[in-house]
Amino acid sequence: MLTVADQQGQHGLDYITSGDPRTPTQSLHRAFETTLFQVPTAYAGDGSGQLVLASGVEARLIEAEAVLRAGDATTWLAKLNALRTDSTFDTQPTADPADDPAAVDTLWHAGTGGVPGLRPLADPGIDTAQVSLLFRERAFWLFLTGHRQGDLRRLIRQYGRSQVDVYPAGQYSIVGGAVNSSYGTDVTLPIPEEERVRNPQFTGCASRGS
Repeated sequence: MLTVADQQGQHGLDYITSGDPRTPTQSLHRAFETTLFQVPTAYAGDGSGQLVLASGVEARLIEAEAVLRAGDATTWLAKLNALRTDSTFDTQPTADPADDPAAVDTLWHAGTGGVPGLRPLADPGIDTAQVSLLFRERAFWLFLTGHRQGDLRRLIRQYGRSQVDVYPAGQYSIVGGAVNSSYGTDVTLPIPEEERVRNPQFTGCASRGS
């Protein structure tokens, strides 16, 4: 049984601890084990849910990346924020009024992405930080849709980042905290030998780089 990753390998995103409503999980125990697994709830566990292949959200993210690369940081940020919220919100007393009885929580209304609770983003102002923020938004909006691997490779190819700054590095711990191994250096998945046998016209890719 697999678990949702959280801050893995130095560069991994905080899919769980961020509390982001786009990456909801639930805690489960596997039979005969005490280890707690974090299972995504975006799709039905029995496989009956429909998988998103393409969406308007992805289209807006592509547009945001295009205008950022064109140097239009204002439009870039507006497109990301339009997905997050319509800029309206409600307030309610804070969850822990003992800390500050006058404090309130801001409940941001959903934007065109359809997920409530996302506050507007602020422009970090630095090119590299803007790119990092864009790809973080892609990771959370496109969670469980198979885009992250391609995005990591594009950060290397199109944005000039080094592999050690993009892909997981260091020791890899299995669920429960026991050290299992160390992350390797591969950035692609090898084609199984069975695929080569079944498709004699496919000879494989000579390059395993990003």
